[in-house]
Amino acid sequence: FSHGSTKFVNPNYESLKYYKTTQVIDDTYLGKNVQQWQDAWDWELESNYEIYKDEFYENLGRLLVKNEITRVMNQVGIINVYDDFNVHQGYSLLSLPPHVGFTSVINATDGNSYLIEASAHSNRVNYYAITQLTFFDTAKELPLVDILSYPQTIHVFTEDGHKSKADPSDLIIHVNDNAVDFVNHTPETIRIQESGTGEITRAHELNWIGPVILPFGNGQVTFEKPGIYEWDARKAPTLENPLSWGSYARGDIVVLDDYVDDLPLEDRLRMGRAILMNSEIPYGGMGVGNADHALKVSLRPAVYEMLPDAIQYYQDRAEQLIPFDIPIIIEGLSK
Repeated sequence: FSHGSTKFVNPNYESLKYYKTTQVIDDTYLGKNVQQWQDAWDWELESNYEIYKDEFYENLGRLLVKNEITRVMNQVGIINVYDDFNVHQGYSLLSLPPHVGFTSVINATDGNSYLIEASAHSNRVNYYAITQLTFFDTAKELPLVDILSYPQTIHVFTEDGHKSKADPSDLIIHVNDNAVDFVNHTPETIRIQESGTGEITRAHELNWIGPVILPFGNGQVTFEKPGIYEWDARKAPTLENPLSWGSYARGDIVVLDDYVDDLPLEDRLRMGRAILMNSEIPYGGMGVGNADHALKVSLRPAVYEMLPDAIQYYQDRAEQLIPFDIPIIIEGLSK
């Protein structure tokens, strides 16, 4: 299954953990450069917010993130074809100051395009990753085997700050090769089960319960029918919580067959969403519960600028990747 190949991930990345960037650009906002804003007192930031409202932290974040992206590009040797680049705002978490996400796409002198993700909070930044974007011949029909996941193994890890507790969390498999191995890398006993309750007295509500896996052991689950299976890895009951398996990690397993168009549309939409979420498509959002009864996909804002025919290309790519019939809508850039 082809993914965008990550070029460089910040090894110190932690969600919502921000730091100062080293000034490397001369751009300014409201007459101050990067270093001056990072040295600003809280009262200066607050007084500017009173005047400019949310726009203040959005534009300040854009300046700081542009500087950090430039610094990281210099560090890893990515050279922009153009003299300048734009930083596009993405998500914004409701808080004061807000946590604001940003993306840029850099067309580099090595012939590749790179999606760069970072965020800002107040006068600090948090750089996440650079991902090399990959493009395919969307006119070609893909054999089913090309979208399957290999190996069919899910690793469950201990809690470690920014790292995922399951890797991968999602798999795409075929009903004729329907065994998934789970490897427990934790000192806890875990149980693999359908996503749902962990309460012992309500276990009968679950459609399936898989193996109990001892610390540093492994187990296997087989999926007999095509469809989408949401799974949980739950920690064994403890003295503090004796009547329930505690929530720990989760994911989705899509089980394909050569023909699945007879499955309910809701299931096919969820299967399609899982397939695209595990592809190289640089999506910003993806949803299935909408009035159009379609899989709706929005792209990262920076992608629309970099690729003028982004909507058509990713429409074709999504239809190429999903080997069954569902309505797909690649949405335009929100104004």
